[in-house]
Amino acid sequence: MEDRVTRIELRYDRLGGRLQWIGDTEIHYDKLGSRPKRVGDIELRYDQWGNRRNWVGDVELHYERRRLRSRLGWIGDLELGYETGTRGWFDDRPKFIILPDGQSRLTAEKLLLVFFVLYVKHRREEEERRRRNDSSESWAKPPWPST
Repeated sequence: MEDRVTRIELRYDRLGGRLQWIGDTEIHYDKLGSRPKRVGDIELRYDQWGNRRNWVGDVELHYERRRLRSRLGWIGDLELGYETGTRGWFDDRPKFIILPDGQSRLTAEKLLLVFFVLYVKHRREEEERRRRNDSSESWAKPPWPST
């Protein structure tokens, strides 16, 4: 008996930097081309400033205010749990998921949703951290080459 392999093509934009298609599912981006707005039939909606994703399809993302920052508290009916970090500070990365009453497992769809939301959040934070480090290093360097 012969094994059949299904191959789904991933296609990128002309410059090769942005994923444009997953098989026959098109990914639409905003006018600047930096944020995905739709993945097939799934609409991605952001807050009024366009920084934080608030909806993935029909699943709402809720954020908790923590002093000057906020952190993701809920993905639909899934609550994200955090533990206190060193020195009593709250950690920004979730440590566990609290399932709604009557559920004992994540469905495959919810598992992918949690991964997607947390991965994108982590990636954005890493990019912001890298930008801050790059800008602080540029201030520390003298404008002339050292000899």
